[in-house]
Amino acid sequence: MLGLRDPVIQNTFVFTVGIANYGYIPLPLAEQFFPQAVVPLLIHNVGVDIAMWSLGILIISGDIRNGWKRVVYSPPLWAMLVAVTIRQLGFAPLLPPSLMKAATSLGQCAIPVGLMLSGAIIVDYWKDCQWRSAFPTLSLAFAIRLILLPIAFLTIAKTMRLPNHLDEVLLLQAAMPAATFPIVIAKLYHGDLPTALRVIVGTSIMGLVTIPIWIVVGKKILGIP
Repeated sequence: MLGLRDPVIQNTFVFTVGIANYGYIPLPLAEQFFPQAVVPLLIHNVGVDIAMWSLGILIISGDIRNGWKRVVYSPPLWAMLVAVTIRQLGFAPLLPPSLMKAATSLGQCAIPVGLMLSGAIIVDYWKDCQWRSAFPTLSLAFAIRLILLPIAFLTIAKTMRLPNHLDEVLLLQAAMPAATFPIVIAKLYHGDLPTALRVIVGTSIMGLVTIPIWIVVGKKILGIP
């Protein structure tokens, strides 16, 4: 009834709805409205990246028995784990300056390259979306991503004592539509791209209305000035 006809479509829907746009939109919003939350947001995003490239791959694969192999062979996951280990063990000052400069340059390219790659996939599969029959799927995506999950995020932020402006981070995450980059992962791991595209584009367009509403409402709920 909701258009989620087979396990591949269901896994893709769960994967794309479950990941908020945790970097592309929240970072400039944090810089503008919550400057003290920028660093906690970036640290939070490292955790989201690790989850996306491990648990997320298991979900999109739909096969825990064989999906773990894809997790083990995931270069982004290993890159993050190695980087966090080096940082936590205090080895970062020992790295050659040339390596750090190269890593910095690559990091500065990450967002524009990710947006270009996601946009290219969206253009390629736009004609396969069948928007006229997508209303049930979009309705479910709107209900989960733009209503239920924001309520859950704000409830957690309200009831838990969160340090280091994490309440502002959760407020930003609560207001976000579905992330854009998961469509790249859906293509890489053979998910259903029309479903991913519907969820991402649909919630992003609706997010133009819901993002400011949830930020205003969330600030009042959390008592953020």
